[in-house]
Parts: sequence; C-alpha cells; structure tokens
Amino acid sequence: MDQFTIAHRLQMCISVTIGNIMYLLCRHLVDRMGTPYLQRILNQQLTNHIRNTLPNLRNKLQSQLLAMEKDVDEYRNFRPDDPTRKTKALMQ
Repeated sequence: MDQFTIAHRLQMCISVTIGNIMYLLCRHLVDRMGTPYLQRILNQQLTNHIRNTLPNLRNKLQSQLLAMEKDVDEYRNFRPDDPTRKTKALMQ
C-alpha cells in the first residue's frame, strides 16, 4: 500500500490499477530512476570533479616538492658549529 491508498482509503485492486496507469503514463521517467541510473550519474560527476581538480592539485604538489627540495639542499651542507650560521640566526 502506498500513502495515497491509505489517505483515501481505496481498495487494493483500485490502488494497483492506479499504480499501473501511473507507470504507463510516466514510463519516460523509468530510465531516470533506480540504482543503475544513480550509479552512472554519480560516477560521471566524480569523474568530472577529478578531471577538474587534478591539474591544480598536481601543480600545488609540485610547488611544495620544489620548496622542500630547496630546504633539503639548504640543510644538506648544514654544520651546527658554523659561526656564520649563528650570526644569521641572531640577526633574524
């Protein structure tokens, strides 16, 4: 039983007949309902989202990588007992 049947206290056979008529009238909507349609639409939206955001994410990660490589190069030759290093730290 659906809500319409309960609200209008229709008999079950009338309710089924109304349901069948509605199905025939709204047959064009059947393709847009259900799990397969939802799965296809969500998959398409996810693919578009990934396609749109991936280039920006890649650029951001590459810039972070370059910054980290620059820091690594700076600390690669780091010596704790270097007097010029202590002077730089005091000046900042």
